[in-house]
Amino acid sequence: MPRPSNKEKRREQVLAAYLSAASRYGVSGATLDVIAKEASMTRPLVRHHLGNKDDMFDLLVTHVVAELEKQTQSIADALPSSRRLEVLIDYLFGQPEDPGPQLIFVFADLTMKSVSNSVLATRLAATITQFETLLRKEIYAEFSNVPDVTANAVAHGIMAIYFNSISLEPLMQATENARNAVNILIGSLRKE
Repeated sequence: MPRPSNKEKRREQVLAAYLSAASRYGVSGATLDVIAKEASMTRPLVRHHLGNKDDMFDLLVTHVVAELEKQTQSIADALPSSRRLEVLIDYLFGQPEDPGPQLIFVFADLTMKSVSNSVLATRLAATITQFETLLRKEIYAEFSNVPDVTANAVAHGIMAIYFNSISLEPLMQATENARNAVNILIGSLRKE
């Protein structure tokens, strides 16, 4: 009887090592050697599981985008029937480990690379749009009379503060300031 394949498990292990390396050294600094060391594997084994350089990059982009989109959907699905915006903000600014800085760090690096790659820019923009749409939907649910331009600006502001606060986390900047900025934005909705 043949042994069960552990190929998918190994691939996930190598992909996790790639994400970890890319979050610490940037996508360009996540070389085969670095990934292999992180995964406790040999370079040929890493290449076997992730493919060539272009395949590796595409796999990383697909993984980061899918994870962020999955987490956005999970957040939306987990919101209660009342106080949804408040709970959403508490979640975003009360648990800095979720979705974890690794995804955000790699997403930020990929964003820089998208300047010269329109296909990548389109994929990343769609992920941001999904997140911003969730925020806007919850803003409209609580503040139904707010003008579109205000709802869009507040949703964008919350999203930008969220990504920025995670990016600044290694500098140990106070997340309290980020939360206060979000509260001011939401307070502006009450004045509309």
